[in-house]
Amino acid sequence: MRGRVVKGERIHAYKNLTFNEHFFQGHFPGAPVMPGVLQLEALAQAGGLLAYETTPWDSSKLVLFMSMDRVKFRRMVSPGDRLDLHVTIDRVKGSIWRFKGEAKVDGQLASEAELMAMIMDRRCDGDSSDSGGGQACRARLDGRGGPYAVIGPKVKIGAKTPRRAARGDRGDTTIGRATHLPVRGHRRDPAGHEIRG
Repeated sequence: MRGRVVKGERIHAYKNLTFNEHFFQGHFPGAPVMPGVLQLEALAQAGGLLAYETTPWDSSKLVLFMSMDRVKFRRMVSPGDRLDLHVTIDRVKGSIWRFKGEAKVDGQLASEAELMAMIMDRRCDGDSSDSGGGQACRARLDGRGGPYAVIGPKVKIGAKTPRRAARGDRGDTTIGRATHLPVRGHRRDPAGHEIRG
C-alpha cells in the first residue's frame, strides 16, 4: 500500500490489486471479488497510518480498531483494480480517534465507513518464554473498560481484577488488587462462588 499524508487531516493511500492476491482464489472461484471486510481493514490501516504520521509514538503503543459505523458497499472490487483509500480525521479525543473513510475504484465509490480506533500502551510481563523469543505482551486498557463499561476519570482498577465485571462510577473510586466485583447484582467470594443473602 502506498499513499500521501496531510498530517492532522487526511491520507490518500492506494493498493493495486492483482489476481495473485490470496483472497481472490476462493472469493469467489470463477468470479473474483475483494471481500468487503478487507476493504474495511485497508481503510482502518490507512487511518492507523494517518494517526501515526500525525502523532508519532514508539513501539510501546498499539493501535486497536474499536468500531465501524455507517458501512456501505457500493461496487465490486476485482483483480486489476486500483483501490484508492481516502481517510480523513473526523475527531480526536484523548487516545480515541474517529475517521471517515472511502474506498474508490476509478473514482467510483466502492465502500465507505466511519471507523474508530484507540492508541494505547502495550504492557509487557517480561516473560520471554514464548516461541517467538520476544516478550509476551498484552494490551492494557488504562482506565477504559469494554464498550458497555462506564468508568470515571479517577477510577483505578488493580491487577487481577476481572475487567468483565468492572463498572466504576464517576467519583473517586479505587478497586484494589484481586478485588472481585459483583456481576449482574450478585456478590461473589474470591473463589468466584456466588454469595447469597
